[in-house]
Amino acid sequence: MKYSNKLFSFMVAMEGSIPYVYLDNAGYRTVGIGCRVYTTEYDKYSKNNPMPDSLVNSLFWIRAKEYINAVEGSIKVPLIGYQFDALISMAFNIGSAGFINSSLVKAINSGKTGLALKPFFDAWNKSTNQKTKIKSINSILAERRGIEYHLFTTGEYISYNGKKKS
Repeated sequence: MKYSNKLFSFMVAMEGSIPYVYLDNAGYRTVGIGCRVYTTEYDKYSKNNPMPDSLVNSLFWIRAKEYINAVEGSIKVPLIGYQFDALISMAFNIGSAGFINSSLVKAINSGKTGLALKPFFDAWNKSTNQKTKIKSINSILAERRGIEYHLFTTGEYISYNGKKKS
């Protein structure tokens, strides 16, 4: 099992690349290509003093290794590179533990394919409102799960709003 040579550009399309600390859609401190930060180590970077591309890229690969390992360790059936990419994207977004323990992993390992997998991707399209603590469908997550499902089942790389990626 190996990710494809399109993984990096796909993840940049999914996460964006911001070379300084910002708050993501869920309110978490994030830097670079969707990498959460828990220290002030990267606070020295700003719009006027951006993180070098080499650091953005290396930070991504350091963090991505955890999610690559999560997919490799939990999926017991052979995958094509683009399927691996789709699952890495999902693990990157929902976390290793969420991915490893997901019904999606169980469904894939049990041999489900195609449309039978759609509800298992869609199960992860909700977020919790930080004020009300109510969980509801998040349109950004719904679109992302659709993109990941589309990639997993067709091998076609698209980004948000249906735009094709190379």
